[in-house]
Amino acid sequence: MKDGLYPINLQQFSTIPVSFLANKVSSSLWHARLGHPQARILTKLCLPAMDKQNAFCESCVLGKSTKLPFESRKSYATTFLHTLHSDVWGPASVPSFDGNRFYLILVDEYSQYIWLFPMHRKSDVAIIFPSFLKQMETQFDAHVKIFQSDGGGEFVNQSLQNLFKTNGIIHRISCPGTPEQNGLAERRHRHIVETGLTLLSHASVPIKFWTAAFRTAVFLINRLSTSVLGYKSPHEVVFGSAPTYDSFRVFGCSCYPLLAPFGRSKLDFKSTRCVFLGYFTNHKGYICFEPRTHRFYISRHVKFNELQFPYRCMQPPDTHASQFQIKALPRLLKTVAEKSIATATQVSAHDPATIVPHTETAQEASASQSAVSASLCSSSVAENPVPPVISLATAPPSQRQHHMITRTQTGKLKPKVFISSRHPIPACFIADLVAQPQEPSSVQQALQHPHWIQAMQAEMDALHNNKTWTLVPRQANMNIISSKWVFKIKTRSDGSIERYKARLVARGFSQQPGLDYDETFSPVIKPSTIRLILTIGLSHGWSVKQLDVSNAFLHGDLQEQVYLAQPPGFEDSSHPDYVCHLHKALYGLKQAPRAWYLKFSNYIQQMGFTRCPYDQSLFYLHQGPDILFLLIYVDDILLTGSSSSQIIKLIAHLFVVFHMKDLGDIHYFLGLQITRDESTITIIQTRYLLSLLQKFGLDGAKPVSTPLAAGSSMSATDGVPLADPSHYRCLVGSL
Repeated sequence: MKDGLYPINLQQFSTIPVSFLANKVSSSLWHARLGHPQARILTKLCLPAMDKQNAFCESCVLGKSTKLPFESRKSYATTFLHTLHSDVWGPASVPSFDGNRFYLILVDEYSQYIWLFPMHRKSDVAIIFPSFLKQMETQFDAHVKIFQSDGGGEFVNQSLQNLFKTNGIIHRISCPGTPEQNGLAERRHRHIVETGLTLLSHASVPIKFWTAAFRTAVFLINRLSTSVLGYKSPHEVVFGSAPTYDSFRVFGCSCYPLLAPFGRSKLDFKSTRCVFLGYFTNHKGYICFEPRTHRFYISRHVKFNELQFPYRCMQPPDTHASQFQIKALPRLLKTVAEKSIATATQVSAHDPATIVPHTETAQEASASQSAVSASLCSSSVAENPVPPVISLATAPPSQRQHHMITRTQTGKLKPKVFISSRHPIPACFIADLVAQPQEPSSVQQALQHPHWIQAMQAEMDALHNNKTWTLVPRQANMNIISSKWVFKIKTRSDGSIERYKARLVARGFSQQPGLDYDETFSPVIKPSTIRLILTIGLSHGWSVKQLDVSNAFLHGDLQEQVYLAQPPGFEDSSHPDYVCHLHKALYGLKQAPRAWYLKFSNYIQQMGFTRCPYDQSLFYLHQGPDILFLLIYVDDILLTGSSSSQIIKLIAHLFVVFHMKDLGDIHYFLGLQITRDESTITIIQTRYLLSLLQKFGLDGAKPVSTPLAAGSSMSATDGVPLADPSHYRCLVGSL
């Protein structure tokens, strides 16, 4: 120790130099270590030795990509119809009263004016838009320069693309999955639908009138001021004058059109209460609908009661909600037994206090309640309606031991309900089958209904126009074939009635081989060929057209001598004993399918088509780069191909030779319900299967996953033979 300090001898320690280094870690490595957070999160963390470089991370792009922000537009159309925005809305789950499921809107960017066109199918765009262009050129002397839409097949097709090229229109298509690029039309959809549903809800109008409500919504939107136009209305920008509002009325209110011009009787009332369903652009008047007769009136002379809404009194309150989303709620198939009429109580002559009870039937009670409801809701009903009769069943005073009045005493018993099945078909599927009228089983029944008489007369006119036969005297050596009428109600894919069809059919079972027929074979279409044609059309984006040949068998030429008795109900009064010498084939003849097929196949091959050797119902045509496919099954024809112009040309040629109907794009073919969108085709047979279940009394059968229990062993000798196997054979054949 020296001077209060302890000395240290440093020579005894080693003097090896030591240095410490700090290695910097890249930000991308820390980014990966911490689970790929955002860059600004890394800058907030106290991480040692991190550089400032932010490298591109492919993993983040693959795992966390989002849509890029949309920038506000800097340029807009400066003239009317310079840029037109368009889109198709649908399909609606509830078809409109006029059968529409879609609508097309066209929005002018400059004036914000909207045009709305209801449609049955998306493909109707190719028919509507050319007419719209022509109308705009004629009325406003304006031309569309830019057309904005999405990439749907209703816009991106050969027909419209040729139209755009011919008129010099630029077609701007939004990117897939990017509806924001067509935002103007998309926002108009929301405005129209919300306004239309509000109109329907306010007046309690059924949802099937959505097209009328949407038209009215567009009519009103075009006449309302908007901040986009400096609080001017689209109507004012287009036509140069502000709209007037004094003719506007509340949608769905009561209206009373003058009915004198509609040829009514002089003793009829001059008006009736209707429902106001909007305005007509082609008429300076109002659309009035009479719910009782389902008739529309267009009239200028209309009186309104805007505080009364007829449909509010016609349906219960819980039906106001939108029915665009239909749920298939199962409902038991019920039959309600009517109340039996009570036998009159024997009245004692010495007991005048005894009351004879009166019991009304279920129909009378329902009618009475309807009359009371109508009288409360409608001002047009008589002020003193007849009250419903109340049943009384008074027991002798000696038998009553309590003051409480029971339902047995008043006669208000609940009707008995008989359940036909524990496994019913959902009511939304079976309702349209039950509601259809019955087809007549004889000529006598058909002659009692005007629509069947009209159908029979149309069939006779077609036979005469086609020169199917000539009347000749009856000879002893003739094999005369009888005939009968077959009646069929033709329905659409949704179950609604399309038309009443009557067919005169020959009883071919009485024909004799070698005498009045020889060869009978006719090719039958293969189901796999139908699927093949639909697949080819879908994969190439081709439209598949459907044609129907009216009275197809009547076009076939007969080579044999065939005689037919005169049709029942349409005998020639001047020659009732004559018979029909057939020149053309008739339904029911054994050679009729073959004669029609030979006639059509020979004609189509003369036009350059080649018959497929694997399925003789299929024909194809190669013409340069184009190819067409034609598939025929009796009187139904499918047509598709790469050239729309060639298809239209072929249809025109067929219409000249054969009487046909163009059914448009395929939707219902041989019992197949076919729906198509841009990328898929859906084929179902719901209506056909339900009709089979109802026909064979199996509509209440329990559904199973397999047609037969697994592991079952069967033998030809098991079970009891059927007394009438035709019913079973018919069922199996229908499958």
